Amino acid sequence: MRANRRLLVGQQISGKFGLLVLASSLVAATLVKPPTAAAAGDPSVYSDALGSTWQDWSWGTTADTNSPSPVNVGSRAISVRINQSFGGLSLRSDQSVALDGGNITLAMHGGPSGASISFYTGSDDYNSQISSGVALSAPPNVWVRHSITAQQLGNPSQITRINLQSAQAVSFSLDDFRVNVGSTTTSSSTTVTTLPETSEGSISIDATNSQPFSNRMWGTNLAFYNGGWSYNDATLRARAKGMTGLTRYPGTQDGQRWGWASCQVGYDLPGAQACTNPDYRWTAKASDFIGFVQATGGEGIITLNANATAKENAAFVAFVNGSTSDSRLIGVDQRGADWKTVGYWAQLRANAGFGPLGVKLWEFGNETYGGIGASGCLEYGWEVVWTCKAAEFLDGIGSGATRNDGYRATKAALKAIDGSIQLGFPGERGLDDYNGWTRDLIQNARGDIDFLSVHPYFRWIPPADTPAGNAEILAFPQTHWKAISDELNRGFAQYGVPRIPMVISEYNLTPGPQNDPSLRMNGMGNAIMMTDSVGAMASLNGAYMASNAFELYLTPSANGTYFAMIRRDGSFTRNPMYYGWTLWSRFGSSLAQTTSTFDASSTLSVYGGRKDGNTVTLYVLNKSGRNIRSRINVNGVAGISNVLTDVAAGTSMYDANVTFNGQSNPNNDLSNAPGSSSSVGGSTSFVRTFQPWSMTLLTMTLGSQPVTTQPVTTQPITTQPVTTQPVTTQPVTTQPDTTQPVTTQPVTTQVGQAGCRVTFVKSWQGDASFGGDGTITNTGTIPINGWALAFTFAGNQKIDLSWGSRYSQSGQNVTISDAGWNGTIAPGSSATFGLCLKHINS
Repeated sequence: MRANRRLLVGQQISGKFGLLVLASSLVAATLVKPPTAAAAGDPSVYSDALGSTWQDWSWGTTADTNSPSPVNVGSRAISVRINQSFGGLSLRSDQSVALDGGNITLAMHGGPSGASISFYTGSDDYNSQISSGVALSAPPNVWVRHSITAQQLGNPSQITRINLQSAQAVSFSLDDFRVNVGSTTTSSSTTVTTLPETSEGSISIDATNSQPFSNRMWGTNLAFYNGGWSYNDATLRARAKGMTGLTRYPGTQDGQRWGWASCQVGYDLPGAQACTNPDYRWTAKASDFIGFVQATGGEGIITLNANATAKENAAFVAFVNGSTSDSRLIGVDQRGADWKTVGYWAQLRANAGFGPLGVKLWEFGNETYGGIGASGCLEYGWEVVWTCKAAEFLDGIGSGATRNDGYRATKAALKAIDGSIQLGFPGERGLDDYNGWTRDLIQNARGDIDFLSVHPYFRWIPPADTPAGNAEILAFPQTHWKAISDELNRGFAQYGVPRIPMVISEYNLTPGPQNDPSLRMNGMGNAIMMTDSVGAMASLNGAYMASNAFELYLTPSANGTYFAMIRRDGSFTRNPMYYGWTLWSRFGSSLAQTTSTFDASSTLSVYGGRKDGNTVTLYVLNKSGRNIRSRINVNGVAGISNVLTDVAAGTSMYDANVTFNGQSNPNNDLSNAPGSSSSVGGSTSFVRTFQPWSMTLLTMTLGSQPVTTQPVTTQPITTQPVTTQPVTTQPVTTQPDTTQPVTTQPVTTQVGQAGCRVTFVKSWQGDASFGGDGTITNTGTIPINGWALAFTFAGNQKIDLSWGSRYSQSGQNVTISDAGWNGTIAPGSSATFGLCLKHINS
């Protein structure tokens, strides 16, 4: 049999021979105890440097034995590039090393594309007495531990050469490489025991001690001003499927200017909140939200307009959750609007093609403590409200037709439609912020507030872009969430109010993109900080019942800052935070008690979990720029058969283009970026290395079955569209608003060169803002590849938002350019864009 193992001889290069041997077996990913017998040569082949007797005798290969990255143990590794077919890394010892039934252990990194090589040994300079070949492999960007036994190599007694060879060019790295010599009196069949591998510290999971972990903790926002067509896009839906456990709508500022019913029917209903800022022609309707959540999975949370009457908001619940056969009357409100029956609104939803969504979490207004134009408001408010006093907001003010319904009246009206819902009240992190809004609400709570809706962006002005400032950002999860909980608990205790749980329905580094000139929100550091926040909130004994990062899908700000997980620029690029939520979706439904010797603020932040009775998980966030190696201990289980490793990794805190399991732009469903699987042979303790600037999920299967899939814990809602025939009840109004549209004539401007025409029509006008739609038509005979429109405002206008375009503005000078996806215009074709503008006070 030995003769059959020498299958292909390489060419002679500088007196050294190469040999490629087909693999005779796969290598077990276990390590064995170092022997007590001495060896003539140095058994340490490589540990930060080549062993004292070992030299590089490679051919067709570039090897750096002092490579600083990637590293598995210590500070250096061997970086290998096999440059030609049948080239190889060859390491030769001046003195023979006895193997005698032992093994050879090493760590192998798969490089950028993954690597598979053949490993064999020889006993002199010319590779005579060549061993059997063994196949070694490692997935992209992952370290794998290998143990090659003497039996796999054909039981050679002495080793002088170690060769790693490939039939094609490939890159990989090696580290922690040694010959573990066996006893000269021990046969090759002797059983060996596990080697305690070196590590910097340890992480221990108590699999018997866990608490529920809800998919509500890894939610995000869906802004209504993106337009309904955005949320019907197949690529967006495919990339969002299963990765957000809770989706909020309308999901941003201006919820107090928005009327759900008027937007849904397409005109402003008499007596109802108008569909303004923006108008109904491009706002995302409630039916668009229902369709998105039913297509992507998870759960919905909806913010009501607190300026609407209780009956108008009750009709919203009927539209989202109601049955078409429900004849219960909602009735006429104080403003004279008839809100018909539950079934009327449910049928309107069914006519759009959707069954009930069953939303349980509702919010009474958006950031109403920051109101404008009412009693108790501060001069720098932003939301339109009827009071900035929490006690009045709870109970309502006024009478008759001018009555403003408060939280309690609205909650009663909503629960009359669906008794299972919970209604949140807007709160602030500080008891005395905004003229003591939160202190006022706690004093007047009376035990009937279901939850507080809080938006604690970490800083309005983030820490400086310095090592110290960035370290402060990474440490936020370990300090910020506990501080908010402690502050509110002091208020509850002071006024004898039972603790009210929080829903963090918006949060990110800063709410102002202009405050992030270094674009840190785009990068891996912010993603790690936000991902860490999910676990930190979930760990605080029920203080937080849900959280929504801002935001799922958004166009970049003028300075290039993205709040979003998926870019709304035509590319659908997934920003690093997207992968943090994707890994949370695979974590499981329980949070297990986990301890660590690492500093969670600056090195490794860790969260253990249980997916089911057969699966334990560990989520590890490396906040440093170096490899960190840890021992993993799982207590309370009989043994672990298999570990599936999923990794999102970047190169720095600012890296916006990270890889997921080695892929920079994986398929929409991530099917071409599977995790790497390895066996730990039934042990309950093993060692793993965590890459710099990485988010790693280990999914550990108990028993003997390997992990072969990457399940998502949230399943899409599969309710079929309701097919009930429309009810005959007349709509709230049978006539649309008869106000004539703006009749401004198109402005035609000749730009650039002949063959191009630009028109812009103002389509809506508000008190302080207006907007419209532009069209660029190619009147020439050749395609336009990229376009830009430069012009000067005559007055004090400022662009506030654009769609289908990018913009920059300096004073009155403005440039509008294509969004990338609409940059090419064929002859006779057109591209469209839109602008929302504000008048700025002088």
